[in-house]
Amino acid sequence: MNLLEILETLDKLDVHYREVKWQVENSKIFTGPQTTDHQWLMRLYYLEKDVETQKIEVQRGRWWVLDEPVTEDKIIKTAFAALEMSDGHVRRENFYYDGRRVFDPHISIATYKELADARS
Repeated sequence: MNLLEILETLDKLDVHYREVKWQVENSKIFTGPQTTDHQWLMRLYYLEKDVETQKIEVQRGRWWVLDEPVTEDKIIKTAFAALEMSDGHVRRENFYYDGRRVFDPHISIATYKELADARS
């Protein structure tokens, strides 16, 4: 795909995503593209209550890389994967057992290593 075709596909995605987002969650939007060395980057931004501050803030997903050649399939499937990842993150943040967030996605690898060492 050339640059114009990629931008047109992203425009279609935005339109289709707006149609879906009102049924699912009306704050999520995609940005992009940004280029770097023949790669395209896509990122999810949305307004949502922060689990720590309890204030409505802009939340950001991770960057997703689209390698060239970029195709319509890659764009749409990557957008869907970004949305799934974000939704899973939010579910883990809000899953509590016995008053504790037991699947907190913000726990660092270092903390997981310490827990694993403590179990050994």
